[in-house]
Amino acid sequence: MDEIATEMGLQVRQRRTGWSYLPPVLEEGVHYATAGVGVYASGRGVEINYSVLRDLGHAEVADELLARLEAVSGTSVRHSRNWPAVPCASLLQDWARTCAEVIEPYFRARMESAMPPPIGPDDPVS
Repeated sequence: MDEIATEMGLQVRQRRTGWSYLPPVLEEGVHYATAGVGVYASGRGVEINYSVLRDLGHAEVADELLARLEAVSGTSVRHSRNWPAVPCASLLQDWARTCAEVIEPYFRARMESAMPPPIGPDDPVS
């Protein structure tokens, strides 16, 4: 995760039982924007906050990423649509696939959501 954090410019925060990885810019006005991917040395393992994407109106992206997490980890996570947690070992079995299909797309979606809309030709420039 530290390598991905460096490559993507993620924020890394130490927590009581592990680490939390966040996008470089947090979404304003969104509940739980200060949570992202948590990697814990507890029974939670790896926990991913999909509630932010849902709150921003990107439920279809969250559902797709949830399905990918389930496929990669081999763990049923349908019971927890917003905050699924899977064992760390289940994601390490094929780390390259985990990164490409789950972790990187999650942070790209969060980063795109935090970006302001582009200014159009008819928008006033301040």
